[in-house]
This record gives sequence, structure tokens and C-alpha cells, in this order.
Amino acid sequence: MDMNEFIKKINEDITTVFTPERALNFWQVVVTLLIAFALGLIITRTYSKTHKGTTYSQSFCHTMIIMTMVVAIVMMIIGQNIARAFSLVGALSIIRFRTAVKDARDTGFVFFAMAAGMACGTGFYMTGVTMAVVICLLILLLDKLDYGAKPTIDKLLLIRIPNHISYQEHFAGHFIKFLSHYALTSVEIVQQGVMTELTYNIRFKRNKSEQEFISGLRELNDNNKITLIFRDQRVDI
Repeated sequence: MDMNEFIKKINEDITTVFTPERALNFWQVVVTLLIAFALGLIITRTYSKTHKGTTYSQSFCHTMIIMTMVVAIVMMIIGQNIARAFSLVGALSIIRFRTAVKDARDTGFVFFAMAAGMACGTGFYMTGVTMAVVICLLILLLDKLDYGAKPTIDKLLLIRIPNHISYQEHFAGHFIKFLSHYALTSVEIVQQGVMTELTYNIRFKRNKSEQEFISGLRELNDNNKITLIFRDQRVDI
């Protein structure tokens, strides 16, 4: 083979590799990733804006964005090939996740991100964008309306008393004066058996001062530790 034939062969190979079809596939991957990234930003922005409690994690937001893009690429790789689908399921089945999801709401956002990635990966870009925008607006509306919250008036009361005090009837008179309802929920021995910690579920009567209630308790429990916890369904304790 002379030099001219060799150069011609190289040109044919280059032309075969960089066909319009392959170039279209490349740009399709780029567009899919960019749209998936944008949808991931919208989803995580909604998540961070509406999150309540102390379990917020920045890495979880990053993970959702990455998941949206990865799922999109996985769907493009699978396409309509059943064999690829089963091989990917087998490959992904060896992955074990050690981080437990602490909030059921986080699980919903994980599926939300996966659905957006699947829409992008299958080419349904408008479906993915519409789904993300509409669902995010509805989530913001639920957060604005505080939907599902139930007004709570019960509180938790933790009292530490010396072991020589008989707690069964010791606080009854004070509780009847200030509380419309009280129930002992747990008894725990603390400080190496020197103290007893009592946990009550309580509900105050109308127009009764919480400060006066706690001041009276301090006289009854020898001025030991007293904790009054106000419950809020939007915050994890």
C-alpha cells in the first residue's frame, strides 16, 4: 500500500467516525445533561426553601442534582435495548447505601429527581420541564398554606427530683391548679442512681402562666432541673 492509499484510508475512517449521526448523539447528550442539571437546580431550590427541621444537608442537594443527570444518561444508554436494561440492573444491584433517609419527605424528592432524569433521558424534555415546574409550584403552595399541620397544645415536661421524693402524688396538687391534662409517660434513673427524671405530657389551662407553673415546680423538686418542650410538627426534635 502506497502513501496515497494509506492517507485515503485514514480519511475514510475519520469520515466514518465523525458522521452527522454521531455528532447529533454527542450534542443530544450535552443538551440532555444541561436540561437535567437545570431541573435538578429547580428541584433542590424548592427542597431547600421548604425544608423544616434540623436534618438539612447540602450534600443531599448536590446528590439530587447528580442523580438527575446520571439517571438521564442511564436512560439514554438503555434506550430500547432490553439486554442493556437488565445488565444495568445487575450492575447497580451490587451498590449498598449506608446513609439512611431520615425524613420521608426526602424520599419523595429523590423520586422527584429520578423522574426528572428519566424524562430528560427519554427525550421528553417538555414533559420533564412542565412536571418539575408544576410540582415545585404545588410544593411551595403546600408550604405556604402549612397544609397538613395539626395545631398542638400539648407540651413535654421533664422534671428531675431526688430519689427520696415520692413522685406519684408529690406534684398532683400543683398540676391540678395549672393543667387541664397531664400524664406520666416515662421514669428514668439518672446521675448514677441519685436522681429520677420524670417525663410528662401536659396541657395548660387557659390564662395560666407557664412561668408561674415552673416557679412552683422548682420549689417542689428542690430547685433541680426542669425542662419544658414546646412541640412543633414542622421541626424534628
